[in-house]
Amino acid sequence: MIVERLPDEGAVVERILAGDREAFAEVVSRYHRVVFSVAYRMTGTRAEAEDLCQEVFLRFYRSLHRFDRRMPLGPWLRKIACNQSLNHLRRRSLERRLVQETDPEQALAESVHDASDGPEERLAQSERADRLQRALSVLSPHQRAAVTLKYVEGLTAEEIAKAMDAPTNTVKTWLLRAREKLRRELADEL
Repeated sequence: MIVERLPDEGAVVERILAGDREAFAEVVSRYHRVVFSVAYRMTGTRAEAEDLCQEVFLRFYRSLHRFDRRMPLGPWLRKIACNQSLNHLRRRSLERRLVQETDPEQALAESVHDASDGPEERLAQSERADRLQRALSVLSPHQRAAVTLKYVEGLTAEEIAKAMDAPTNTVKTWLLRAREKLRRELADEL
C-alpha cells in the first residue's frame, strides 16, 4: 500500500511540535490505513489493530522530537507499527501462557472464543481472506511482520530490514520460510 507523502512533512512535524492539533490530525488521517493494515495483519483482529493504531500514533507523538525532518514519515510510522505489533504479540503470548499455567479451563475457553470471532472481525469479508488470515497466524511474529510489510505494504527486503531493525538476509530468510509455511497451510485448506 503506497501512501503519498504529505506536502512538506518537515513543516508538518514542526507544526505538531508547536502544538498544532490539526497538523497531527492530518498525519493520522493520511497514515491511519497504513498503520492499521500492519497492525491488523499482525494481530488478526480489528479491535487489537485499532488499539495498536492508537498506541502507534501516541508513540509517534511522544518521540517526534527525535525524528529527522528530512525523512518521510511513512517508513518511520511503519517501523513504529511493526515494533508495537511485535511487542503486543509477545505480551499476548506471555499472558496466554500465564493463564494456561494458572487455569487450564479458562485458557481453553479463551482459545475457543478467539477462534469464533465472526466475519465482522475480518478486514476482508471474502473466504479467501479468511483462509489467508488463518494461514498467517501460523507464522512467527517476525515472519508475519515481514510478510505483511512485503505483500501488503509493498516494501522491498531492504526496506523491511530497516523497519524491523534486522539484517536484509535475515528478512529474506523469514520471507522464504513464511512462503513455505503459507504454501503448506493453504494447500491443506484447498
